[in-house]
This record gives sequence, C-alpha cells and structure tokens, in this order.
Amino acid sequence: MIRTGKNAYIEDAQSPDYVDHVIARDVGFRHMLGVPTRVGGTVWVIIVLTFKSGKKPGPAYVAMVETFAGQAGIGIGNASLFAQTQAARVREQASAQIL
Repeated sequence: MIRTGKNAYIEDAQSPDYVDHVIARDVGFRHMLGVPTRVGGTVWVIIVLTFKSGKKPGPAYVAMVETFAGQAGIGIGNASLFAQTQAARVREQASAQIL
C-alpha cells in the first residue's frame, strides 16, 4: 500500500494466510480496510479499520474514509508548511540580530 498508494482490503483477516490472523481472531474482526493518507503525493500514514464478521464496508463508507484520509493529508501538509515557515522566521530573526 505504501508503494502503490492504493486502498487495501483484506476479506478474511482470520485466515492463516494473513500474518496477524491470531490477533484478528482474538480481537474478533474479520475484514480490514487500509486507506493511505498522502502528503505531497507521498504516503505519510495508513488508516486501518477493522470490521467484525459480516460487517464488510460498503462503497459509501470507503468513500467517507478516503475523504477523511485526504483531509488528514491536507492538515499534515499544512502543519509541515507552518513549521517550515516558523523555522525560516527564526533564522531570519537570528540573521537580523547579527547584522
């Protein structure tokens, strides 16, 4: 998912083929949905949701999570820009004091 930037859906997380199937069984979820959050075109974080047996997410739910992931990416990007701007301002103030 990090390489492709696409959603990932696991139909049966309790299947022995899935690496964390014991956790899925113990916690009681079967379906998993992973939605990447991008910042500047790069996958920054992945939102992972789990669903109990028989509770497969529908297209409207997936679209809602994709929207949330997109908004989170915008927020992370804005916070990063703000931090960069603040750092530049501190550097400029330090330079002004020297001159």
